[in-house]
Amino acid sequence: MRVEYQPRTIALLAELPHPPVEPDARALQQVHNQLFEGGPPPYVSFQPVPGGVVLSNPGGRQGVVSQVALLQDRVQFREERTALTPEDFARRVIQVLEAALPSRGVLGVHGCQVTLRSLVNPRHWDDSRALMREGVFGVKDELEALGREPGLFGLRFSFPAEQDELPMDLRIESYHNDPRSLFLELQAVRGPLAVPDGLEQVAEHIHAAYRFLVDRALPFVARYDLRPAR
Repeated sequence: MRVEYQPRTIALLAELPHPPVEPDARALQQVHNQLFEGGPPPYVSFQPVPGGVVLSNPGGRQGVVSQVALLQDRVQFREERTALTPEDFARRVIQVLEAALPSRGVLGVHGCQVTLRSLVNPRHWDDSRALMREGVFGVKDELEALGREPGLFGLRFSFPAEQDELPMDLRIESYHNDPRSLFLELQAVRGPLAVPDGLEQVAEHIHAAYRFLVDRALPFVARYDLRPAR
């Protein structure tokens, strides 16, 4: 079932824990330099932090974050409210990992957790709280038992690993910053990977997570995003 929503990605996150390595300022600086050698670098700023370094781009607007933290025991990517698409993000993650991990003597990562956050506008509801309350939950006067009106309505699904499917957590909620928008968050985890041979699987993991959001989560929403009864 293909649904004509237009998801707006507001956050792309990835974390890859790996065996601890000693912080080496020279090696980290060489990673930064290497990223500049291949053309426009993914990150322009270099900031030492305890246990590593943060490479980043200036935000320009409130709430914008574009950075990667190369730490003793993990690599953390954060793209929040930037123009990066999931495809762009996957390419950036691979570019940085290929430069950062082998040069620091990291031969493998323990796993990869990807988090995608998107907003969509329901087609038939002006308020996502009403969509969740009435369309999804079918709740009306029953909430009077609580004595208060919730400010947020949401669902959370936890999918275990099975056959070729990786474990995932999915949240679908009304969005406190804009009642017209519905918030979706997907967290997907995969297991250990070798460096550098297995790094392309990180890109596929990001693509698979986004496909789940678009091809499965949005059709689920569409089943309830119907014209409300008057």
